[in-house]
Amino acid sequence: MKYFFFLILIFNFLCAHEDESNWAKDTLSKMTLKEKVGQLFIAPVCPLREDEHVKDILRLIEDYHLGGVIVKQADPITQMQMVALLQDKANIPLFITQDAENGLGMRMQNTIAFPKNLTLGAIRDDSYMYLLGKEIGKQMRLIGSHINFAPVVDVNTNPLNPIIHMRSFGDDVEKVAAKAMQFVKGLQEEGILACAKHFPGHGDTICDSHHDLPLIPHSKTRLENIELYPFKVMIENDVDCVMVAHLHIPSLVGNEIIPSSLSSKVVEKILRKDLNFEGLIISDALNMKALRLYFSVEDIAYLAYISGHDILLYGDHIHDEVDYILQNDIPRAMEALIRGFEEKRLKIQDLDERVLRILEVKERLSLCEKQNPFHMDEILKQLHSEYAKELKKKLYELAITVVDENTIFPLKDSKKIAYLSLGDIEQDLFYETLSENVDLIPVTIDDLDSAEEKDIAATVISFYQINPHKENYGIDLELLKEMEKLNEQKTIFILFGTPYAMSLFEKEHTILLAYEEDMDAQIAAANILLGNMKAKGHLPVSVLKKQTFSPVR
Repeated sequence: MKYFFFLILIFNFLCAHEDESNWAKDTLSKMTLKEKVGQLFIAPVCPLREDEHVKDILRLIEDYHLGGVIVKQADPITQMQMVALLQDKANIPLFITQDAENGLGMRMQNTIAFPKNLTLGAIRDDSYMYLLGKEIGKQMRLIGSHINFAPVVDVNTNPLNPIIHMRSFGDDVEKVAAKAMQFVKGLQEEGILACAKHFPGHGDTICDSHHDLPLIPHSKTRLENIELYPFKVMIENDVDCVMVAHLHIPSLVGNEIIPSSLSSKVVEKILRKDLNFEGLIISDALNMKALRLYFSVEDIAYLAYISGHDILLYGDHIHDEVDYILQNDIPRAMEALIRGFEEKRLKIQDLDERVLRILEVKERLSLCEKQNPFHMDEILKQLHSEYAKELKKKLYELAITVVDENTIFPLKDSKKIAYLSLGDIEQDLFYETLSENVDLIPVTIDDLDSAEEKDIAATVISFYQINPHKENYGIDLELLKEMEKLNEQKTIFILFGTPYAMSLFEKEHTILLAYEEDMDAQIAAANILLGNMKAKGHLPVSVLKKQTFSPVR
């Protein structure tokens, strides 16, 4: 008899375990068509906005059973409050997603923004990408997020690229893949889904898909060797999600004039079947003009679905655009898909397969379990931990790159240094750090010639507000010609901006690349110039000097 009761206990345990593990299937079996379609959609939410905005998002959750949100305008407290509210109202737990390519600070107030990818591309030791991914993952988890739409694995082979540029790790396919792989590993170890984007590769464009449909004219062989290579590496290393871009690529879609994101030849055949990707396929924002200019809201949703996406993403941060998405785009898109299933143009079996994939991921993330309340004060401390601050500082230090080092570098033992700063900066910490260590003499452009004739050991000229979207990066070439008359052995240019701006300078001049204007980048650049630390970075892109690039706008 005791063995009988023992068997009963084992049976009950196995049944309970089976029920727990089948949450996704059990949930799917009870869902209506409208609930299933709702799971496919992610909508923008802006926690800092007014009550009317909150009502719009709650209507989508309650009436259309929305699957997830992308947080666009928030600070940590408002995000946590909004997440708690929305999850409480949702019958099926929501995906909380974010653009946090270089940390929460990319989109969120009062949080840390780590260096951008092109800056990180200058760092030789890829293990730091793992540490960064892990820290960003930890921070996202603390505030209730589940998916990071990162990393960008586009290979930035075009200096004129108006949208990828600093978001890419560089123009070397293997280095891009290696850095992204380490970032993904760190992120996913913290329980955050990584999303490689923008498939099949947005790196060689001169058009921003937010504004129009970019053309990628390359052959399939070229695409496989460059654009697709990092995605293959990501998939081989089990990245959770891939985001598909809106691009016109004739070599992949044939004679069809259709964006990659709406083509089953790209999404279903290449990504799902040829590359054997088993994770979540997510569209880039379906409200972008690359699609809107050519297709109706209904057709965009319908084509995006039949092309093979699991998740249809809509996103913006401009208030009027967000309102239109929530009140118009998503309801119309959902109704279009519902009609497709009701009229038997779309197969319920296919919908069930995709919804089950979504639910299984939600189950894996334990979203089906009761969530602990946010301990806001403690979380705020962790978001600004000393470790996070030191990691950010270290990343900028490791990225600083010196090109064509001259005989006066570094300046530690120099006496008088002439200093000229070009471009507005809120706080010139670079100047402040230098002035604490050497006799720094501020000069104007007109003073440069006379300053060099005096007892000046070197001239340091820093460039701020370098803008890749302006002609000649916003640098006055006439002034630059005057500067380049200076003794190249006694002159150092400091660039707080894109490395592509090096194309405007003579080869003989020493250039110190700090990549960004962040205060940690400024202090690191000053310390390297003073000889307090060595510059360890290397160029993440190939730059030809004295070739003026004028981005097409």
